[in-house]
Amino acid sequence: MRDLRLSLAQHETATLRAIAEGWGVNPAGLSSRLTAERLADIILSADWSAEYRDLPAAEQGALAELAAAGGYALAGTFFRRHGSIRAFGPSRLAREQPWNKPQGASEGLWYRGVLFSAFQQTELGSQQVVYVPDDLRALLPVPGDKQPRLELVPVQDTRAVVRRPAAVGLVDDCCTLLAYVQRSTISAHAQTALPTEELLPFLRCKERARLELIWTLLLEAGLLEIQSDFLCMVRDPAHKWLTASLSEQTTTLVQAWSRSRDWNDLRHIPELVCEPTGWENDPVLPRQLVLRLLVDLAPESWWLLKSLPAAVKVAQPDFQRTGGEYDAWYISDSKTGEYLIGYHHWDRVEGALLNFLVTGPLHWLGLVELGEMTQGGDPAFRPTPAGRTYARTGAWPQSPVPVRVSIQVNADATIAVPAAVDRFTRFFVARMTDWEPLAGAGATFRYRVTPRSLERLRESDTEPDQAMAFLASRNGRPLPRSFRDAVSAWARTGAQVQLGRLTVLQVRDDATMAKLQASPKVQPLLGEALGPRSAVVRTADWRRLVGAIAELGLLTDLQL
Repeated sequence: MRDLRLSLAQHETATLRAIAEGWGVNPAGLSSRLTAERLADIILSADWSAEYRDLPAAEQGALAELAAAGGYALAGTFFRRHGSIRAFGPSRLAREQPWNKPQGASEGLWYRGVLFSAFQQTELGSQQVVYVPDDLRALLPVPGDKQPRLELVPVQDTRAVVRRPAAVGLVDDCCTLLAYVQRSTISAHAQTALPTEELLPFLRCKERARLELIWTLLLEAGLLEIQSDFLCMVRDPAHKWLTASLSEQTTTLVQAWSRSRDWNDLRHIPELVCEPTGWENDPVLPRQLVLRLLVDLAPESWWLLKSLPAAVKVAQPDFQRTGGEYDAWYISDSKTGEYLIGYHHWDRVEGALLNFLVTGPLHWLGLVELGEMTQGGDPAFRPTPAGRTYARTGAWPQSPVPVRVSIQVNADATIAVPAAVDRFTRFFVARMTDWEPLAGAGATFRYRVTPRSLERLRESDTEPDQAMAFLASRNGRPLPRSFRDAVSAWARTGAQVQLGRLTVLQVRDDATMAKLQASPKVQPLLGEALGPRSAVVRTADWRRLVGAIAELGLLTDLQL
């Protein structure tokens, strides 16, 4: 930024004379250039320890904030916090003398010759900034270039916090999704939502929003990709991830969230609707803020969640709108449709985002633990030790070397995969089987080998004997003979037994059956005869069959 002499020289003559008189400089007979030079010499030679102490508290705080921000700030943000600077013509300036009764800290510092305004090129284009000249800033008895500290409210008695169940199974659920993609055909067209409902029963965590995040993380990490509008697993990166350590697997996923711009946290807040009117936000900036926060918070302490937005609003209110563009983002309330435009809606937008980051992604990824107060139910949170390590180093802490755990292949063609089994083994088992719903957070995964699952495996260029060899290498004992015989029989002849849901039609007498069989509408809907007065009907056909029978003048007693 400009030095003090050049900054003073930019002032209108009337303003410069007002500042000079405040410092005891008589500008009579001096040009603006000479006035600025003499005034700069006096200001820079002053005892700024004493000068700073004599400033009103509000002006001291504003100066300290500027120093902490590197000496300058966006004018709109600064004026919102510390008051604006009124525009005066020469006559009105001489008449009202605003330096005697400044409207706020900004105006007081302006007429003290300490605060200045200029336009500066930023990532958002040319922006008006306010600044303290570098040569003057060096004299101020305040620390510089340091972000204001966030002052959160701790929970005084940690025994008063009821812990919520920890978020578990991030890596397990990612493994499940990779196996699902490998064994399915999934459209990834822009207008098609990725599978959700059918997958939730097989996941450790049943939250839909978390599942949406995991899909994005797998794409962001390069483990999945979209080819010709279909979702596909990327073989080599996925294999590398499946065989990596738990620490490496988790680091990959958390880093993917940290840098992702495809996952936009603001646009996933249920209470908000972000309208596509051309504005864009940078989703990385709020994550950087909360990750820095995790480094500073003691992991053994609980913190009231409501104190986080309050602290950020005081110390770093523009953490996501660095240009102060509070009137440019079209965001509305999802329930009422009310537009939340302007800084006065900060709590409902920025505050909601901070709450969502903590209770959503930070919790889902295992970076924080959640709880609530026994009295009043206020939400609380604290960083997990692993989350704090990641925030400090960018890597998940190493886990102890896991003990190898075997799967259990049973004679009834089911396979039990304990939670401690490595992800690559479970991925392979999940590819070659049909799945059973997962009972709980730490439950064993259970799968069943069926003709359909073996056919699916063969279509992926894996033969049954290869699958059997893999299972034998991971099983804790020899494979059951009946299981080996069943798979071998399928490989030779295909499925030998079928089981399905059917509906049975029964009639009172032979004449009624003959009438039904003679009807061109009824007869095609009748399946294999079970006896002279009964037949199988496909479950999908029973409604059509009832209608066709009614057209024959007969009513059907439904016992479905």
